[in-house]
Amino acid sequence: MALALSALCCALFPLVGAWPAWARTTLLLLWGAAVVADSPHFSALSARACGPEIVGSAFAFQNSLGFAITMVSIRLGTAWVGAWGMDIAWLLLPGPLLGLVGLYPLRRAGSERG
Repeated sequence: MALALSALCCALFPLVGAWPAWARTTLLLLWGAAVVADSPHFSALSARACGPEIVGSAFAFQNSLGFAITMVSIRLGTAWVGAWGMDIAWLLLPGPLLGLVGLYPLRRAGSERG
């Protein structure tokens, strides 16, 4: 749910230019909370998918990759925001959408088990 909420906030952000400041701020706070909330879920999935002897390495690799993607996104986003404006969020949208597509088989597998 957190990842889906993050994708929704990302998709809405470029459309909020005419919204009152309190509404834009609320959307940004909600988006920030959703982004933070989905990270532990990916760590839990990694822990379940890996053998106990490599969980630490998997976490280190996953976190390193995540931070690298975040640093590149922030660097490019801040460099291009002047030209793109709030539409810069469209460049971020594939991330959560691809994450949702990748998680879809796990959702179906979980509902069949339980």
